[in-house]
Amino acid sequence: MLHQLIECVDGYLVGRYSLHDLEGWLVAHLQQLMDLGDETAIALADAVDADIVELGEALIDETILRQRLESYLMSATTVLVSHTGTRSTTTCGSASADTVQASVKNLDPVVDHWVTYPAA
Repeated sequence: MLHQLIECVDGYLVGRYSLHDLEGWLVAHLQQLMDLGDETAIALADAVDADIVELGEALIDETILRQRLESYLMSATTVLVSHTGTRSTTTCGSASADTVQASVKNLDPVVDHWVTYPAA
């Protein structure tokens, strides 16, 4: 789960995802993060969420947000690589298809691997 969060934050920083997408992923997966008990993932999610709130309240600007997120990624990636030694990919998306299409350049279908889809 930590890796998926890192991928979403990184996707926002490089422009693959919007802030709305990142926020939507956090909201959709926060309980799962808490249930897994990964303290590193929980701390990262809390920090990212707090910074998004500060941005929304105009306490920081987007430049500060990006600097903080980059700092978090440096720390979290070091922890992740030292424990797993591997990386995979994940998809970070929100429930709003219009927002995703307007802000994400790759318009391939988004599949949430944590949702069970009915058989066709």
